[in-house]
Amino acid sequence: MPNNRQLTRTLASKMLREGLLILLATACVFLLMSLYTYSQRDPGWSSTGLNEVLVNAGGPFGAWLADIFFSLFGLAAYLFPIMLVYQVGLLLRNRDQLMIDPVLLGLRFVGLCLVMVASTGMTVQHQGSHSGTMPFSDGGILGATIGQVADTAFGET
Repeated sequence: MPNNRQLTRTLASKMLREGLLILLATACVFLLMSLYTYSQRDPGWSSTGLNEVLVNAGGPFGAWLADIFFSLFGLAAYLFPIMLVYQVGLLLRNRDQLMIDPVLLGLRFVGLCLVMVASTGMTVQHQGSHSGTMPFSDGGILGATIGQVADTAFGET
């Protein structure tokens, strides 16, 4: 029979998981909404805007967030909401697991970084370094850098 301390710990862990689930789901929807309604005319990190009505559905914070994500990662910025949905799915599937494994969390973070580096570099290699819709390029600043390094190391194709 579990004692009071174990019962409290189990309840607190489940409440923390539920709170994290709600937070990740909300962040996913907000980020996807901000990225989808991005406009270069909105004030953001890379431009001051055109003093027009704000188009981004996330408001000024959403415009800044979308501008930062598109500036750094280009079209690969859409991978972030997908990864958040994946994490929410894992949380829903593993409801019985009480503790979060820091090693597994670290490995997933490293995997996300490698996916972002590879996808931004491949986007620049495939689409080119100039874009009409993104602030810097279709692969963002990271993709332009990775694409340039790949061209230097392996030659242009």
